[in-house]
Amino acid sequence: MSGRFDPEDLEDVFEKTRGYCRYCGKQLAWRNYGRVGERGAWEVEHSIPVSRGGTNYFRNLWPACVDCNTEKGTLTGAEYSRYLSGGRSSHSSPDLAEVMVGLVIGGLALAFLGALFNNRGSTPR
Repeated sequence: MSGRFDPEDLEDVFEKTRGYCRYCGKQLAWRNYGRVGERGAWEVEHSIPVSRGGTNYFRNLWPACVDCNTEKGTLTGAEYSRYLSGGRSSHSSPDLAEVMVGLVIGGLALAFLGALFNNRGSTPR
């Protein structure tokens, strides 16, 4: 993302959160804009991603650490915030228990719906 915004715009975006990541609260380093791998590295994040109709207007731009911005992907800021507040910590992968619970619940729901619709119109015996 480096080079897409002039220094004055970057400063305005950086100051929106006083130099902290909008999502995880990590302190960002002004000098490390776009410097992936550096301490406090940050990027300009689009609350509504460009791929989903977002713009480069100031109200859509926020400072975010590289990890949050990468993990957020094409989610909106609101979607990513809900994801984080749902008990997930930033920059982590789901553990095996979360995956298994999701699969079991999904399988039970599919089995229930299948039984419900397959037995439509039939009488109980």
